[in-house]
Amino acid sequence: MQSLEKIIQALQLFQKGKEMYVHPLDVTAVENYLTGFRGACSACGVEIPRKLRQQVIETRGWKHSASGPAPQMKAKGLSDPAIMDALIEIEIEQFRRLAQQSS
Repeated sequence: MQSLEKIIQALQLFQKGKEMYVHPLDVTAVENYLTGFRGACSACGVEIPRKLRQQVIETRGWKHSASGPAPQMKAKGLSDPAIMDALIEIEIEQFRRLAQQSS
């Protein structure tokens, strides 16, 4: 599906140049950006089912919770840059799996 490919590409661009999209560049800003991105996708008809989001998070070794995986990552000792990349990778993986389900 072409729109999902564009969404994945947009997230990959964000991952490569986070500082061009958010300021200050920190975990909270990245989480806020991803929440807004997800909301925009949903408003355009591309929504990640909750079960799929939960599966991706748990597959990566985190518990699904209202606060998201970032606090767990922090508690495990991941650096802020590693957390930001991991959060973006989770988003990318969700849209990849959604694309696989759609085809």
